[in-house]
Amino acid sequence: MSDLVAAAAADTEAARKLVAHRQNYRIKAPQTTSPDTTEADRFFGQEADNPYAVARVDLDALIERGPPPANWLIEPIIAVGRSHALVAPSKAGKSLLTLGLCSACLGIHPLTGQSMTPLKVLYVDYEMTEGDLFERLEALGFTDPKHRKLLGDQLVYVQLPASSPLDTAAGGAQLLAYATAERADLVVIDTLSRVTEGPENDSDTYRNLYRHTWLPLKRAGIAAVRLDHTGHEGTRARGSSAKGDDVDVVWLLKPTDKDFGWKLTLAAARMGWVPESVSIEKVRGKALTFQRVSKGWLPGVADVVADLDAIGWTTGAGTGTGYRKAKTALVEAGKSTASTAVMGQALRFRRERSQGRA
Repeated sequence: MSDLVAAAAADTEAARKLVAHRQNYRIKAPQTTSPDTTEADRFFGQEADNPYAVARVDLDALIERGPPPANWLIEPIIAVGRSHALVAPSKAGKSLLTLGLCSACLGIHPLTGQSMTPLKVLYVDYEMTEGDLFERLEALGFTDPKHRKLLGDQLVYVQLPASSPLDTAAGGAQLLAYATAERADLVVIDTLSRVTEGPENDSDTYRNLYRHTWLPLKRAGIAAVRLDHTGHEGTRARGSSAKGDDVDVVWLLKPTDKDFGWKLTLAAARMGWVPESVSIEKVRGKALTFQRVSKGWLPGVADVVADLDAIGWTTGAGTGTGYRKAKTALVEAGKSTASTAVMGQALRFRRERSQGRA
């Protein structure tokens, strides 16, 4: 651990956790030396925490434990101690979704609403103004007086810092020092293009980013999410193809029909237990919340829901084959119709909404 990190994280539980592995596997210097002491022993006596020895894996213990289970920080999107990329077109809502996921810092699972241990989140924002931030906090219900104290303690929001680039040793050390001092479980970088000094199309930029930032955070057991923009083809991150190599999980995000929510598609993962896709709906109530659904809504569902609302179609009137009656009512009201699948989803959405589930 560097002197900078050690100084910034001194006397904290996080600092002790950071060096625990080293302390457990530290090589003890020989008590005495003699003419028979090998050069290796002499070296180990001088270098009490040789990095190769510290990183040695106990293979017998590993095999005895068996394959590690899925280890989620925010299931099923963010894993404990792993680095993630969330890649989306501009204005797709990736910052809103990511800030919404930070409701985990309030002890509320962002996709289920169930109680969980509050997480400590360090959110580093290089784009939004304070006005933008307030609007989003208000929309997400984070300004509710009952959340204010916990929010202030658990969400560390850093805006437009004059920090060194994260693809440099200085930048990585600054971030690790602060994240460790704050005892962060998760670091969010919004967005990647603002934090590197190397060219976006140069693979060395992302190798340096991994070496100086993601790897030290991983060693410290701190999860990371970086937001990024897609290229023109929309199938991967903009710039060098090496971008996908510097993180453990890459999610491609696209908004669903009429901004009902998002679909996350897995582009790459080092772990076999990450799902192929995750569909998320926006739940518009007193505060904007999110929920995971089995699959996303079809295009056109939002329009049909709006038309059914406009004609005052009752919630329970479209069950079973009643979608035909709903379709007829739309025609009689001069509204456009849709396929059976779209009508069925629209009616289901209205039922779930009336039950507080949508």
